[in-house]
Amino acid sequence: MMWETLQQQQPIFSRIFKHQLEREQRSHAYLLVGNHLTREAALFMAASFNCERGLIACEQCDHCRRVFAHQFADIIELDGSGTSIKKEDVLKIQRQFSTSALEKNAQKVYILNGVDQATKESMNALLKFLEEPEGQSTIGILIASSLDNVMETIQSRCQIFRFEQANPEKLQQLAETEGVDHEEAFFLARLYPDLSQMMDHAEDPQFKNVIGSLKEIAGELFRKPAVGMIYLQNFVSRKSGNGYLEFKLFLDVFILMLEELVNTQNGVFDSLSTALIEKNQKHFLHYLFVSITIRDRLTKSVNLPLLVDQMCYMLGRTTDES
Repeated sequence: MMWETLQQQQPIFSRIFKHQLEREQRSHAYLLVGNHLTREAALFMAASFNCERGLIACEQCDHCRRVFAHQFADIIELDGSGTSIKKEDVLKIQRQFSTSALEKNAQKVYILNGVDQATKESMNALLKFLEEPEGQSTIGILIASSLDNVMETIQSRCQIFRFEQANPEKLQQLAETEGVDHEEAFFLARLYPDLSQMMDHAEDPQFKNVIGSLKEIAGELFRKPAVGMIYLQNFVSRKSGNGYLEFKLFLDVFILMLEELVNTQNGVFDSLSTALIEKNQKHFLHYLFVSITIRDRLTKSVNLPLLVDQMCYMLGRTTDES
């Protein structure tokens, strides 16, 4: 249940939000700041404002289910984390909210994610909307990674909640409770800043392919380095248009694996035996240095097969010298 997660991971927000609802002291605009659970919290707030059963979203009634499924007509969501929010986007929300609510007994809510990346023109339009909201019963929930690029005049008109950043261990545990594989959850929690992004990528075919290839390549590299290097070269030779992104992701997860092995001698990677790890312990630091070096050399215009050849040559030096 999302409410339980918010209470555990964002206790200050949870207590204050519940306190406000109990005293019927809703703000007309909220600003959620941070990268961990802000998007989930915004949707939970919108569900709470429209729950048919109580003050806090029950997550079971028809209204709650449709809010969480992004199918509630009087809740408008705009994600500006990838593409900046434009002035026309804000004006469109104003026009939509100038009419009566479409749902029965509904609270109209707009959720704007990425306001710290929005254009200046859109923020000026939003400022006017915050000062003079169209229609009645309108609540705005804004989300920003940080306050640095959010206009002070916007901040002054919102109730600000600063969300605590989750450590990777907590994120990993949350992902595992959602059914994500233990090893995959380890990588996801260190690649992405919040649970929603982790879950989005958990089923991404590219991520799945990279993790599968990592287990195969690392396993062979630690057993028979020459064979592992051939696997690595084959992995890159199979790539086409998006080879750069996939190889970058491979390097990122390989570096995370090596860092963990250098620091803890495992405890995470069930696919690697204890004997195999002990055998290669003296090589892990060198492998890590090589991988970081290659990642620094990786650009979109680089010749990938040639770069991988360089990586294999550098990786092979430690086995030649041992």
